Amino acid sequence: MATRSTVAKASVDGNGTSWTVDFNQVLLFPNLIKHVQYTLVARDGNAFPIHAVRNVSDNRVVVQTNAPVTAQVYVTVDQ
Repeated sequence: MATRSTVAKASVDGNGTSWTVDFNQVLLFPNLIKHVQYTLVARDGNAFPIHAVRNVSDNRVVVQTNAPVTAQVYVTVDQ
């Protein structure tokens, strides 16, 4: 029997300190994200914020920064 999984990608633009990506419409299983990979791209050339994934639950991924910044966050998850 082969192992199967669901993989999803999404991105979100914003200005602030928190970005939430909701994968509920895409992922097969509820609340079962096993792996997260993300990239935060700051739009301001002088910005270099500290960032981290703060929460992964209910098929949502929350990325936060230490200071307000205009950025795009790209997230890939699998179950």
